Amino acid sequence: MAFLTPQATGCRTFSPPPLDGSLSLPEIYDYNGIHNSQHPLFVYEGLDGRMETILWGQASRAVHTAARYVQSSLRAENTHNQSTVISILGNMDTFTYCALIVGILRAGYQAFPISTRNSAVAIAHLLRQVNSKYVFVSNGAAIQRLVSTVCAQPLVGGVPGVNLHLLPIPSFVSLFEMSGDMFVPLAPMEHPPDLAPALILHSSGTSAFPKPVRFTHRTLIQWGLLPYYGDIDICGQILCSHSLPLYHAMGTPLLTWTMTSGVIVASFAPDNTPVIPTPERVLSGALATKSSIIFCVPAFIEAWVVRPENISKLRKFLAVVFGGAPMQSGVGERLVAEGVNLIPFYGATEVGCVVKFLPRERAADWSYFEFSSHCEPAFIQYQGNVFQLLIVDCPTLTPNIINTRYNSMDAYDTNDLLVQHPTIPQLWRVYGRCDDQLAHSTGEKTNPVPIESTLIRHPKIRGAVMFGRGHFHAGILLDLLPEYAFDPIDKQQLSAFRAEILPLVEEANRFAPTHSRLFQEMILVSKPSKLFEYNSKGKPMRKVVLELYEHEIERVYASIEVSSQADIPVPMTWRQAECTVFVRKAVIKAMKYTIKDDDDLFQAGCDSFRAIWIRNIIVDGLCRNIRSHTRNKIPQNLVYLNPTINKLTSYLIQVIHHGQTSVAMSITSGKFAEMEGLVRKYCATFPSHRPQAYKNAGVGGDAVLLTGSTGFLGSHILKSLVETPEVTRVYTLNRRDTRGKRSIRDRHLSGFSNRGLDVSILSSDKLFFLEGDTTSEYLGLGPDMYCQLQTVVTHIIHNAWRVDFNVSLSSMEPLIAGTRRIVDFALGSKREVIPRLVFISTLSVFLNWARGIPAPENENRQPGTAMGLGYTESKWVTENILIKASEKSPLKPIIIRPGHICGGPSGYWDPVEWVPAIVRSGQHLGCLPRPEGNVTWIPAHVAAAAITEMRSSQDTFLNLTHPHPVSSSFIFETFAEHLDIRLIGYRDWLTALETSSIDNNDVVEASQHDNPALLLLDFYRSLYRPSSTVYMDTEAFGFPTPSIDQALAAAPKTLTNLPPLSHSDIQAWVVYWRKMGALR
Repeated sequence: MAFLTPQATGCRTFSPPPLDGSLSLPEIYDYNGIHNSQHPLFVYEGLDGRMETILWGQASRAVHTAARYVQSSLRAENTHNQSTVISILGNMDTFTYCALIVGILRAGYQAFPISTRNSAVAIAHLLRQVNSKYVFVSNGAAIQRLVSTVCAQPLVGGVPGVNLHLLPIPSFVSLFEMSGDMFVPLAPMEHPPDLAPALILHSSGTSAFPKPVRFTHRTLIQWGLLPYYGDIDICGQILCSHSLPLYHAMGTPLLTWTMTSGVIVASFAPDNTPVIPTPERVLSGALATKSSIIFCVPAFIEAWVVRPENISKLRKFLAVVFGGAPMQSGVGERLVAEGVNLIPFYGATEVGCVVKFLPRERAADWSYFEFSSHCEPAFIQYQGNVFQLLIVDCPTLTPNIINTRYNSMDAYDTNDLLVQHPTIPQLWRVYGRCDDQLAHSTGEKTNPVPIESTLIRHPKIRGAVMFGRGHFHAGILLDLLPEYAFDPIDKQQLSAFRAEILPLVEEANRFAPTHSRLFQEMILVSKPSKLFEYNSKGKPMRKVVLELYEHEIERVYASIEVSSQADIPVPMTWRQAECTVFVRKAVIKAMKYTIKDDDDLFQAGCDSFRAIWIRNIIVDGLCRNIRSHTRNKIPQNLVYLNPTINKLTSYLIQVIHHGQTSVAMSITSGKFAEMEGLVRKYCATFPSHRPQAYKNAGVGGDAVLLTGSTGFLGSHILKSLVETPEVTRVYTLNRRDTRGKRSIRDRHLSGFSNRGLDVSILSSDKLFFLEGDTTSEYLGLGPDMYCQLQTVVTHIIHNAWRVDFNVSLSSMEPLIAGTRRIVDFALGSKREVIPRLVFISTLSVFLNWARGIPAPENENRQPGTAMGLGYTESKWVTENILIKASEKSPLKPIIIRPGHICGGPSGYWDPVEWVPAIVRSGQHLGCLPRPEGNVTWIPAHVAAAAITEMRSSQDTFLNLTHPHPVSSSFIFETFAEHLDIRLIGYRDWLTALETSSIDNNDVVEASQHDNPALLLLDFYRSLYRPSSTVYMDTEAFGFPTPSIDQALAAAPKTLTNLPPLSHSDIQAWVVYWRKMGALR
């Protein structure tokens, strides 16, 4: 059998046994006892400080002694029954534990070591599951109490303890200190079938009771071969195993690697009272035994680095291997920078270790690992560059459990999520667990593991469990160590504790996405009367804890709006000054810092959660002092429509003193003036075009500057441009990562992977990634790069925009200002012919267009047609700025107005968009709307190809929609079939949605019921048109039917023969949403 790295090639005391499956694990122990008897198996520090060694010959005798003891302890009816399961429950030294496990196998039975950290109920459950009637137990008082409690549970046969036989664990002395002269070996054992069960371990029981996992004799041999697929011969290396429990899969190398490779195991000295491993004791033991490899959990390493002198000690080891949990990134980075060879270890009880052990060269990033060639991993895309891992059955790795099929092959679905390295595709790191991910009502997901890991670093916190599945936002439940526990009813103590852990909360929030960030009010503390349950790994049993605290969690969501304004006095007179103070306090309460009265809240850092919080405070104040029915008349997007303290104040005064009708009239007249005023503001003057003496610079072909290339449409435009031969250069201009964690290339890789696009395109020689900001001088590029681009760019595709139907026009002004800077960039071109500026507008600038009249491919000077959404108003303003620029300068803009862009071949369609939100809420409401009219939704890859083709159009205005409409009834009937729900009229559906809002009082409360359409309720109201005004040949949802003649002429290759949307398109969308967890 050929291996990547044969073991024991230069060792004179160890020759590898036959590894072809002709010998089982206990038979190999017999073989090594004879043929490798003088090779060390175990080492430990003796009482006098000297190194003590146990050779293979001595260990083999101990195994036979243990096997005899086992055989003599069983009842006659079980002595020749290979299905007999013998369990081990106790604390003992590593060497005795190893000998007893292998002795049970050598006697012909199945060994089942059980963690003493399990509860008595869990242990009884495991014994019942495997039908174990024999349990070896140790003598300690704690173990004896545990065993007594186990025996009080219903066990085998359903009777407490009756059929359970307790056996004392043999001592180290009785097993290992027998003279070789007195030893009589057992007769050679009959070779067991490869697929016969041998060892049993159990899962950790994170979500429920632990489950037994059976190992066959074949599996044990396969696990033992892992070093042969690494890069290093580990024969003779000393493996520090002081902290590795043999009831855990991380302890199996002590049984398997040793017998195949000749690696030596170091542990604590044998003693009647086993040593409890602490970080200090483990490191001390590793140094005393001259270990070259340390294998432990990250918590030990994190404790070691607290003392700087330990780092120099760790640097001397061949490898410091960690596994079982994530490590703090700061610790890992520090150790690697100091020259420590830090190696991640990843695997599962069901499949064993699946990463290369040990790699000769350190991975480019310490947290990433490479899969071993002995396994066959398969990856199912979960979200973006996050993949769900499957391990496929193959000749060199047989999973202990088969729970799925992949490409017609048996496989084990690990339920683990991995992230692929952005530039080295063979490297991966652990992201989390599928069942741990919190799917919020918005379709976004929270990975709880990094946040929980950060919080439990606090010395008072024992465990942490995040919550928020089905809710708008996440929270966390913290369990305190007994000596620090308090009743969270005591608000003063709770507030003090929240303040104490604030630095760690802020650290977690720095790397968490917006929807995952923790607010003080969403931090709960466990009650002394409701104790967390922990699994054998010492981790909280997530499902059990969440069920235990279900009432407290639901109550905190329901009480957000009540508690948020409790300390804000409500105005008595509601005059201007009092209203301003009230609103200002509401904003400060939600934002946690002071904001000027005229500052845009969203530009100052307000997010959707805080916007809802501010609205709740204001609405509650109105309801308490004015009208109880006011709540549902205040729009959900109140803060988006009025994004400053002064605007919120003006709105309140209008509502209180003049009613909603007056507000509507005031808004309409004011909106016209605001939109037209912005056009005037950004069209006062334009720079002159002064080309350089030479005509053109740079290479031939088109050089395109593209903004917004990390988004949905932008990713597809980038792909289309790179694939177009006439385009020789593509410059992408995007803002820097707001959290500073990912490079611009990594963000593109993530976007392409997420949308099912070929990531190899991003390695094209014609592609250049730029980070900048269109709202800054020189577009945030600096003068040198800015001027260089002005000599080469022939086309600009300005696609970057904020797609948010809640924010107001004033919140969009930075984007308008950015477009004006792009106009200045184009007019400042050094080329004789200035670049063509392609602006990606929207067909919704005709949102209020007269029905029955096609929306023209022409300028739109009427602000009222676009009024109602800050998004459409900002696009109208920008269109008119470009029209003015073309009248006053040589600029020749191309304004493309896409209709609704839907998912493409991969099915990717962001579940938070308005159409997916309708479908998702359908599961909650039990119905979907049946809109009248047609839809001309165009897939993203088609729209991108058309935009690329249109980049040099001679027409200024192009309406981009699907040239072959389909009935909206067909679309929504197909959705309804997939969800098995009914269709109703749009007005009735809107009423159902509004009713759900009334029933739930607020979006936050509604979010827990998977009703995301409530977030866009005002938008859906704006789409409603009475049926008498809808023509069957017009666009559904009140959108205008566009003229597209000029678009067809500008992109004939893309649009002329485009097939209409079909069942397969709709199915791809639904499959994607289900995969994302957005649909059940």
